[in-house]
Amino acid sequence: MLGYDTEVLPLEDIEALLGSEEFTLFSRNAKFCKYREEHSNLLYIPFEGLETQLYFLSKRGMIEINEAAFSRCTICNIELEQADKGQVKDSVPPYVFKTQKNFLICPSCKKIYWKASHILKIEEKIKRSVEARSLINIGVTAGDINGAGPQIIWKLFVKRKDLFRQKRIFIIGSYDVMEFYRKKYLSFSKKLSKSVLNIVKDTKRYYPGELNLIDVGMRKNEKLKPGSPTDDSGKVTHRTLERSLELHLSGEIDLIVNTPNSKESLNLAGFPLKGATEFYSGGSDALMTFFSPGMKLALLTRHIPIAQVSETINKDMLLAALRILRGYGRIGVLGLNPHASEGGIIGNEEKDIIIPALEAAAAEGIDVAGPMIPDTFFMDGDRDIYLSIYHDQLLPLFKNSFFKKSFQASLGIDVKRISVSHGTAWSTVDDFSASEESLEYILDGGMDSIIW
Repeated sequence: MLGYDTEVLPLEDIEALLGSEEFTLFSRNAKFCKYREEHSNLLYIPFEGLETQLYFLSKRGMIEINEAAFSRCTICNIELEQADKGQVKDSVPPYVFKTQKNFLICPSCKKIYWKASHILKIEEKIKRSVEARSLINIGVTAGDINGAGPQIIWKLFVKRKDLFRQKRIFIIGSYDVMEFYRKKYLSFSKKLSKSVLNIVKDTKRYYPGELNLIDVGMRKNEKLKPGSPTDDSGKVTHRTLERSLELHLSGEIDLIVNTPNSKESLNLAGFPLKGATEFYSGGSDALMTFFSPGMKLALLTRHIPIAQVSETINKDMLLAALRILRGYGRIGVLGLNPHASEGGIIGNEEKDIIIPALEAAAAEGIDVAGPMIPDTFFMDGDRDIYLSIYHDQLLPLFKNSFFKKSFQASLGIDVKRISVSHGTAWSTVDDFSASEESLEYILDGGMDSIIW
């Protein structure tokens, strides 16, 4: 359609071409998730819908619209040739012949092409998908169907209906699941009996007094098991994430907010993901960043074993993170080793990686300090945002101090995505004790502190 030389192949042929320098491979099959990091010529496309797939590829620089667009036969994959208008008179509808000036023809099958209105609409949608736009529609994913996601959504809805009137908040999840939990929690909140769950097909219409839901469905063989990760919950979760990304890339949803997903459920369902951050980043280096009223914290590395941290980090990686964070003001970077290595006595990462990156950043005008000693960084003067080297270096302190009133965002990628700061909270599913405060903080102004 866009003029690229393409071929549809069976799965076994795709596997045979993994690693080939001659072909770039695209696949919707979840089986190929595990090959993404091993083979640079493979891109897994994590959602359905032709137009949205094109948006996805465009976002990642894999395709572009130029003069070659619509220059190949969709049947033969052969470049089209210019056709004389008189040549096609008896082969196209009279209205088309009258209103169109330019026609193309396939030299093999003789099919005739012209720029019909649907082609122009597709071009316009693809162009619109990469344009900057203000935040209007918010899509909140319902999380793991067996976890606390549906609970905190219902809790916040009955507590703060004003938020759902002031903003256009669309829940993305299963109607059957959300209705199941509404009935389950009636004994804990009488207000749920008067709460209306309304299915909307798209984001064009919004009903402020109701909980607006874009339904991803529950298939016949998918079952609920509240409080436990299952392969069925992983399947529904993945479908929900796909739908949220599709809505975002198509322009219907401007911001995605995730309630808790389960990595275990996703993996049980055959999706080898380390988390939603990895899903939305599509292999790009997203900077996981946490926000609260008292502290902002970014993580240089995400979900990798401690043993791999030293070999993973490098100067360019750290400098790229600092460039993303420069808009937040004064940045404090923690050292990796105890006492920030004490001049190289306890490790060399500070001397070889962190200090050179900080010097390069300072030369670009970035206000940065470090490497800060991890156990006393808070005594070295206030910074506007901190960058820790690995996942659990500073995050335990952050969550202990700001757990309920905080969230995390994925910076440095094309997708505008936020997540609550807590997990699935399996033990709270039956007793209605999960906290909705992180979701409330996000929707009640916290998200405005993000610089996209």
